[in-house]
Amino acid sequence: MVARIRKSDSKNFILLLLVSLLFLLNFMFQSKSDDFRNTLKSKNLTSAKGWISYEEANENVFKPFGYEITEESYPIPKLRKIENQSCATVNEEWLTIAMRDQNMTEPPKNIPNSQEDLYSLNGYMHMQFRYMNDRKVGTNHPVHWNDISYRMKSPPMDNYAEDAKSINNAMKAIDVKNQSGLVVGSLSPWVEVYALKNGASHLLTVEYTTIIVEEKWKHQVETILPIDFVKQFEKFANSFDFVATFSSIEHSGLGRFGDPMDPIGDFREMQKIRCALKKGGILFLGIPIGVDGIMFNLHRIYGQLRLAMMFSGFDWIATYSGTSENPIDLTETVTKLKPMEYVQYTLVLKKL
Repeated sequence: MVARIRKSDSKNFILLLLVSLLFLLNFMFQSKSDDFRNTLKSKNLTSAKGWISYEEANENVFKPFGYEITEESYPIPKLRKIENQSCATVNEEWLTIAMRDQNMTEPPKNIPNSQEDLYSLNGYMHMQFRYMNDRKVGTNHPVHWNDISYRMKSPPMDNYAEDAKSINNAMKAIDVKNQSGLVVGSLSPWVEVYALKNGASHLLTVEYTTIIVEEKWKHQVETILPIDFVKQFEKFANSFDFVATFSSIEHSGLGRFGDPMDPIGDFREMQKIRCALKKGGILFLGIPIGVDGIMFNLHRIYGQLRLAMMFSGFDWIATYSGTSENPIDLTETVTKLKPMEYVQYTLVLKKL
C-alpha cells in the first residue's frame, strides 16, 4: 500500500523550507552587509563632522595645514610635508613665538584672535572648554628631584596610574640600553627612572620649570629650559638615540604650562623632536588617544586626523598600553570612543 501524503504535511514542509531559505538569505545578506560596512568604514575617517572620506580630509584638513596624503592606510593615513622646513627654521619659528609670549603670566581663557578653525582643524575636531593655569616658569618655582635613588630601588611609580606603564612596556620592547635620551616635559622624574631602569646611559630633560637634580644622579640626568634648548639646537641636533615624552605634547601651544600660544604647537614640538633625534632614532610618544578633540586649554585628544600629521617624518612601529607588554591595535580606540573620551597609550615612532 502506498502511503498518502496529507495536504497539511505538504504545506508544513513547504513552509519549513521557505523559513530555512529566508534564514539562509538573511544570514548571507547580514554577512555581506557587515563586510560592506567594514569596507566603507576602512575607506573613511572619523571626525567631529562624522565619517569623512580621505579626499575630504586631504582637501579640508591636511593640505591647509601643510600636509598631503601619500597612502590611504588605515586607521592612520600616511602623509608628507608639502614643504619641508630646515631644523634651523623650525627652531627659529618656535623661538619667535616663545619670545612673543614670554611675559604672559596667565594663559587666555578662550581661543585668541578668532583662531578657532586653526585650533580645531577647521572644525573637524570636537571642542570643549575647561580652564587651568599651571604656569610656573623659569627659576621662580624650582622643583627638587631628590627621590631618584628611592625610585630606582622601589617598584615603578608614576603619575598616571595604569596608563603610564605603557611607556615602560614600550622601552622594554625597544631596547634603550646604553643609549642617550631626551625627555620632553617632566615635573617628576618617573619617565627618567623608567629609562634608567631599562638601561639608558644619559638623559636630558626639557621642562618649563627649573629642576634641581639629586647630586648622585647629576652625571646621568641633566635638565634644561625649553628656550635654552632651542637657542642651542645646533648642539643637540641629530644627537639623541631616543626621545621619551608622556602627557606633554598634547598641551603644547595651549599656554597652560608656560608654553607659548600656538594652534600647531604640538606639530612644531614633533618637528623639534625629529631634529634632535639621530636618523633611525626612536620616539616614545605618550598622548591621549581617541576621536580627534580639543579641551581648551587643558589638552588635545588624538585621532585619525591629528595623529596622521604628528606621524609625518616618522615610521609608526607599534602602540603599547599599560596593561600589556605586547603591542595593541589602535583601530577601535581612534574610531569608536565617544567625543572627548580617551586612553593614554605610548606610540613608538622611528625617525625616517
